[in-house]
Amino acid sequence: MTLGQARYSVKEVADGCGVGRSTVGYWIRSGKLRANRVGRDYVVPEQDLLFFLNASGKSVPAWLQGGLQGKAAFPSFRFCWEYRSEEGESAHACNGCMVQKKQMRACFAGCRHVVPGREIHCHRCRYYVEHIQPRIGFVHQLAAPAAVYEGLHIWGANARFRQLTGFSEAEIPGLGIERVFHADSLERVISNIRRRALGSTDVPTNYEVYIKKGRKEKGKVKICVVPLEDPEGTFLILFYPLHAGVDGA
Repeated sequence: MTLGQARYSVKEVADGCGVGRSTVGYWIRSGKLRANRVGRDYVVPEQDLLFFLNASGKSVPAWLQGGLQGKAAFPSFRFCWEYRSEEGESAHACNGCMVQKKQMRACFAGCRHVVPGREIHCHRCRYYVEHIQPRIGFVHQLAAPAAVYEGLHIWGANARFRQLTGFSEAEIPGLGIERVFHADSLERVISNIRRRALGSTDVPTNYEVYIKKGRKEKGKVKICVVPLEDPEGTFLILFYPLHAGVDGA
């Protein structure tokens, strides 16, 4: 069983952390420790227990430390409407939303739709800022233009990527790759994305493509694509411009 998949009862958490069951109950009731209700009882996802212990400065028991080495602790994944419900927001706010209807894992990939009566700014959304940005924040430490993507949409990118492509911070969450890659390379890029999703092992990780540089120009870059463990199913893509100029489209 991989890190984050295990589930523990309140008694198991209490015994494992050396505290009373009432203490664990308080952690859960106060919203500090996320737990799922199963019948009349609660179960605590391992990943949420690790996140709580680290975020609150408590020591991590030896029985949990094995899966933690070299990894950042994040809360387990939630859909955006689950997050809002747990944060006390009204559930009806998501009614009519295609993201919920289609059970989309990355809500911002559907941000181009409009929830009736509600304007969406994903880069300022509390769910995105608190749940997504911590997972992809490492891209801002990279010297090369970099972005994280899943499928045909970008989850986030660093300032160097925005400088290279000309997109604003507000445009990044959910940005379609067809707006990044030039038509001369788009079919190849999409084909490689789909082959990776199907588990192909012979998809190139480094190759040259054209990206869009304005409405009538294109720039040649080399890209490097690396799979990420968290968020699961996402990829890091690095861009290396091959020359300072641009080629005519």
